[in-house]
Amino acid sequence: LGSIERSGVNFYYQNPLRGEHARYPWHGCPCCVGNIPRTLLAIKDLTYWLNAGKDTLYVGHFVAGECTLPNVAGGPLRVKQETRYPWKGKVAMTLHPDAQRTFSLKLRIPDRNGSRLYTAQPGTTTECSIQVNGTPAEASVVDGYATIRREWTPGDRVELALPMPIQRVHCDERVAPNRGRVALQRGPLVYNIENVDLQIDVRELVLKPEAVFREVWRPDLLGGVMALQCDVPALLAVPNYARLNRGGWSQVWLVEDPAKATPEPIPGKPLPRPDLDPRTIDKVVFGNAPSEQAHKLQQERSGTGAFQNRSWRDAHDGGWFSYELTVDPKAKNAVLCTYWGDDANNRRFQIRVDGRKIADQKLEHEKPGAFFDAAYPIPADLIGDKTKVTVRIQAEPGATAGGLFDLRIVNVE
Repeated sequence: LGSIERSGVNFYYQNPLRGEHARYPWHGCPCCVGNIPRTLLAIKDLTYWLNAGKDTLYVGHFVAGECTLPNVAGGPLRVKQETRYPWKGKVAMTLHPDAQRTFSLKLRIPDRNGSRLYTAQPGTTTECSIQVNGTPAEASVVDGYATIRREWTPGDRVELALPMPIQRVHCDERVAPNRGRVALQRGPLVYNIENVDLQIDVRELVLKPEAVFREVWRPDLLGGVMALQCDVPALLAVPNYARLNRGGWSQVWLVEDPAKATPEPIPGKPLPRPDLDPRTIDKVVFGNAPSEQAHKLQQERSGTGAFQNRSWRDAHDGGWFSYELTVDPKAKNAVLCTYWGDDANNRRFQIRVDGRKIADQKLEHEKPGAFFDAAYPIPADLIGDKTKVTVRIQAEPGATAGGLFDLRIVNVE
């Protein structure tokens, strides 16, 4: 579900647990474009199934709706399911066999206690309550299913209540990137915290064990979601599937123990360049909101990140980004870009100034293992007596522009 943007137009091939890249409209392996929504649509066909003897009905998904199964224990069975799962843990099913029939009903009971790799607290293994026509039912959980076998009468109602605590999930400490970190989960949903809901960058957040969350229904947010809210510190978490529909950075694994967690580089912190700073006329700092806003960032299908403690920006699938930068009419101006020398694989783009192409660039392992600069002189007639120009980095159709690790106007004299 998290692969699809709320618009239904763009999607992810990967499902990153951290980042800020928006979903995109196409992928080089196009089968995935259709397979992701097709999988979601197939859930209706996977909600119920029968054993070979047709006398055991499995309920695999909790989805509000109604259907008729043609042969359960010798006759048709109409099932009506009422639920707001995954927002609420209550599920009600009304069974309408064509006559009194004996069969087993197996209800899937999720185990939210984690695995050998993950632990979740508080645990919820096999904790649930089941009633049939308002009376508690005896139903032991075996292999993930609670079984009720009885003679069913038209109109029998089964009510299942699943626990939905807010859980903290920890990873095996042998997984180094997750060491000292925690994730939030409620029911089947993992949650993200996003910069758009914070006063600080989520990568600077320390989510201490004593921080208490509560669920809050937010009909006004992301089409209606059960958010997790914390008062001290003031935090809001949204379901992972709905992440990155509002821009900014989004993250699942949050620092809980700074002594154990590996610090993350944060885009937007200026990097000194003593070799360039003296002749720099203007520069922009990628990922730094004040700098990018001051330089009037415009973009389409572009994002930022960090690599080796340097901020970068790129654009994919023919996207672009642009900034308004200061020039000196009395100097010989050039656009200077910094690249990572190992970048390759369909990274083709144009450098444009005030709408005119001044250079083509293709990255193809130019300087393995090192950063390198490229300067593109701006024709004097493009500047004239201007003091500002718009520099646009434009990806070729289907290609990626960048990443750029520095963008500035320099005096090349």
